[in-house]
Amino acid sequence: MENASKEYPVHQMLGYIKLSLVGLGISTHSGIASKVLNILSENNIKYYMITSSEISISLTIEKKDKVKAVQALGKAFDL
Repeated sequence: MENASKEYPVHQMLGYIKLSLVGLGISTHSGIASKVLNILSENNIKYYMITSSEISISLTIEKKDKVKAVQALGKAFDL
């Protein structure tokens, strides 16, 4: 295991959180990821490390933007 940590170093990122949107509609409606990224950009929220699956989109944002991101996305998706 010791060699693995040298080959694949682990970095800790403080001040960031993972934001996930989960729902069956992600796989059945096209353009959801684009809409999410556009909403974040319009609200000056930087995003990093994006991943997705059939039912979820996850990305990393700065912790200070958590409330603003949740409110903007909730409003955009009528939640």
